[in-house]
Amino acid sequence: MLRLNKSDEEVLAILKEAFFTKKLKPLYSDDHLRFFILRALLYVSIISLATKVGLSLYGKVLSDSDTTFLMTPITIFSSVLFLHINNKSKTFSVIIMMLTWIFLQISLYA
Repeated sequence: MLRLNKSDEEVLAILKEAFFTKKLKPLYSDDHLRFFILRALLYVSIISLATKVGLSLYGKVLSDSDTTFLMTPITIFSSVLFLHINNKSKTFSVIIMMLTWIFLQISLYA
């Protein structure tokens, strides 16, 4: 079993804070606005990915420009997420490296 080191636990705490904070007020503080933007980008990414999968299931062949348009929100979300994690984190983490690689592969090849 993979054991988490201190920096990985720190990253998980940052992610919990960003995605599980209740009662967000975007104008209350900068952190709340950052969490709101992250969540909004996550929802847009899920919608665009579901649209791409749905269109593919119905047999529609997507052009390169359509695929680029649908994968752009995922790329933006992952970039903003990792900037947020790197901004809050104090040390290097294997989780950040793996998440970066996974999201880049999804956005490039999906």
